[in-house]
Amino acid sequence: MPSSAVASSHSTAETPTETPTEPSAETLFALNCAACHANGSNIIRRGKNLKRRAMERNGYDNVEAIATLINEGKGAMPAYADRLSPDDVSAIAQYVLTKSESGW
Repeated sequence: MPSSAVASSHSTAETPTETPTEPSAETLFALNCAACHANGSNIIRRGKNLKRRAMERNGYDNVEAIATLINEGKGAMPAYADRLSPDDVSAIAQYVLTKSESGW
């Protein structure tokens, strides 16, 4: 094989560079929320879980209300505004609402 053919075959064998991707809402939830809220439960206060009935009863039946709770915290739940971006908070809020509506 001519040396120019070998050189050209090596130049096309480069590995593509990987673009970092944003973590999914499920991953964000797992990293930031699941320690207390695995499967929509609440290890601190059972009645304050993320199940649909509890969410509705406590006024967290829309993305905005859930995002406010994530940002500001309440009771034993810490605020996450200083740890998560607005996009991350929104993604987690939408994820929690969707999971809540589907029964976890």
